Amino acid sequence: MAGKLRQLVCSLRAKVHAPGQILPSRTTEQNQHAQAVRTTLGSLASSCRTWPPRLVVLAIAFLSTFPVSPPAIANGGQVRIANHPIGPYEVTVFTSPVPLQTGTVDVSVLLQRREDRAIVDNAEIILTITPANGGPSQRYPVTREQATNKLYYAAEFSIDQPGPYRMELAIRAPEGAGAVAFDATVERATSSVWRSWWLWGAVAVTTIPLLWWLFGGASRGPGQVRKERR
Repeated sequence: MAGKLRQLVCSLRAKVHAPGQILPSRTTEQNQHAQAVRTTLGSLASSCRTWPPRLVVLAIAFLSTFPVSPPAIANGGQVRIANHPIGPYEVTVFTSPVPLQTGTVDVSVLLQRREDRAIVDNAEIILTITPANGGPSQRYPVTREQATNKLYYAAEFSIDQPGPYRMELAIRAPEGAGAVAFDATVERATSSVWRSWWLWGAVAVTTIPLLWWLFGGASRGPGQVRKERR
């Protein structure tokens, strides 16, 4: 529908005043009216030629902001354990990135008092990771110092091999202690270069102006002066 409308506008403009056409003698009022019509249709016709390239540029610019961005390593992410009771506490465990991939991994723990949902301080938490297919276990302290959001306890570490893992958290707080465990599968990560935000940002910054120049800025030539016979 929009394409037919643009074709109609362009054809009307051509009929009103084709390039190089000399208008017949007419009154000043008629000339002013015709000039206004030509100006309006000329503006619409120019727009009809520039709409498709502009839409292409905008679409490319929009899509260029979404290429396989690197998963953010931060507290939170996928919930692995939710509100699990340990003595007077409740523990919720998150992992990031989503999905888990080889490379840097974050395990975050939210420890709350069950009765009033208050954040529990001064807890000691140890994370033990064991490959399900066999291999040595690794132990990591889960601390406030490693957490970006200080409401959490967190551990940030590296996993080199993909596969299933068993993750266990031993928690000791002033009023109770216990343990929780869960299974997680770590996928093989793609190349870190192709997941780098700065790479795709540089591509977007250099590509958008180039496409705009090719399709938008270079498509218009200098205006031509038309003479009218009165």
